[in-house]
Amino acid sequence: MRTGDGVRAKTSRLMPAPGRRGWGVPVLTLALLLTCSAAGLAPRGVADTVAVAGVSVDFSQEQGPLWHGERYNNFTQAKTWQSARASDVAYLNQVGLHGKVYRAWAKVDWCGGSTTSCTLSSDPASPTGDVAGYLADASAVSDSVLLNLDVTGLIQQGKPPAQAKPVIEEIVKTVKTRYPKVKYLEAFNEPDAPQNRGFMTPDKVYPYYAAFYQVANEVNAELMPNTPLRIGGPAFFELDPTWINKFLDDYAADTDPAKRLDFFSYHGYVEFGDMATVQDPHFYKDDPRQVESQHARLQSMFAAHHVDPDLPTFVTETGVYPGLLCDDCADTDPTTTTTPWSTSDYVRQAAGAASVLYWYGNQPDTYAFNWVTRHSSNERKDEFVTRGPGCTSITAADRTTTTTNCPNGPVENTFTPYGNSLLMQSMMKTKKVSATSDSLTDKGLGVYALAAKDKTGASVMVWNYQDTNSGAFHATINLSHLPSNLSGRPVDVKVYRVDQNTSNYYSNPNDTDQAKGHLQQVDERTVTSTGNYCYQAELGPNAMYLVLFTPMSGSQGAK
Repeated sequence: MRTGDGVRAKTSRLMPAPGRRGWGVPVLTLALLLTCSAAGLAPRGVADTVAVAGVSVDFSQEQGPLWHGERYNNFTQAKTWQSARASDVAYLNQVGLHGKVYRAWAKVDWCGGSTTSCTLSSDPASPTGDVAGYLADASAVSDSVLLNLDVTGLIQQGKPPAQAKPVIEEIVKTVKTRYPKVKYLEAFNEPDAPQNRGFMTPDKVYPYYAAFYQVANEVNAELMPNTPLRIGGPAFFELDPTWINKFLDDYAADTDPAKRLDFFSYHGYVEFGDMATVQDPHFYKDDPRQVESQHARLQSMFAAHHVDPDLPTFVTETGVYPGLLCDDCADTDPTTTTTPWSTSDYVRQAAGAASVLYWYGNQPDTYAFNWVTRHSSNERKDEFVTRGPGCTSITAADRTTTTTNCPNGPVENTFTPYGNSLLMQSMMKTKKVSATSDSLTDKGLGVYALAAKDKTGASVMVWNYQDTNSGAFHATINLSHLPSNLSGRPVDVKVYRVDQNTSNYYSNPNDTDQAKGHLQQVDERTVTSTGNYCYQAELGPNAMYLVLFTPMSGSQGAK
């Protein structure tokens, strides 16, 4: 199995989580104990209704490299939030969020319809926007770039694959020539989405996909790049066996010896009880654990079509708020009211995305991409604060106009709770170790845990995903067999938190001070142990903690 190249062995990935309106922000209590019991440890001030949770971390049980899912991410399209993109890239690189793979979006009009020459625009005011700057920024923020090119518009216009192919080739060849970090080419974007089903049917997908793999082969042969293009797709809207099996049927029937499928891609937000009519939605936000079996289901379909069951799967978008979905939907103008602006949805997105990615991360050969640095219309998906106080069009009906109606947005160098959760994950160590929780339901609600170590120290993340529920936990976290570089010597312990009132720009939407949106350290102390620690955390609904352990002197490699 390839590693370090967009493909990994059986390791886990995940991200963190945040809080909820009305829950306090008690400082994490870290007790210097050899062991501790969950029973009878609820601290003063914690209501009797708060449940008790137990988390066990064993640093002697290594589980391979930690999956750093924060390094797989999405840009919005070239013309969206152009003014903020360069500073966003600089900030991401500065704080440790340089990517492994970033997904960027090509458009069929980038070459003006020409099939013989192409000049990528560098003018932000042009119809396509500053495409040259967009691709340069994507290359600067990531080790490699996945270029998505959707041709459903050409299909809707009635262009057959033979007419679409020259358009695809001119764009791909021009981009690959100028931007060698473009490594992956993804054909289509949600060809099976409800809005496309008036002109798209399962049998139409593969003939156009074949044009894509032919282009990839021809561009590789002509340019002979150091990093050849890899081709995949078709970025299905959901994991629908009808569409997937037809695509694989056609791939199996293709007799071209040069046919290629280097990765399979789809989007992870929802599955429908009635997939044919796209009715009865089962949103991942209500049950993130439903993604747990997806890789096994795909493997069965791959094997049935004589496709390598270990074919990498790219979930090139995922999260808990597809489209304009919202829970706290009564967005109000912060310039005229003191009502918090969708604050519960922001922390739900951070906690929910962490939980969905946790279950994807337990599946081999599966790579889920975060969505998105700045969204064009739904603020819940933003990693950077994009629609600050003063945005006057933030109702569901008007949300698509907010890109031009935010006098105090976008805000530079300031993350949403979701963005801060990614920053937390980037601070985790490199070797994953055993971390288990006794308070996680079969629907993936409750307390999650992740832990890792390396020669620089150790790290633990815990969060309480509750969706719209109000469950809170007093969590007792036992850490055993700490690495040798943390045992018997002074250790610096730092604690960070994201919740309703902490590391949350929207905790007070009328306050434009950016500092309240930065990741907050809420505790620091020096401790010494012989190999075991115990600490206790108050996990309000959708609250998340990161605890870092760093040896203060005489550090040696972790064992």
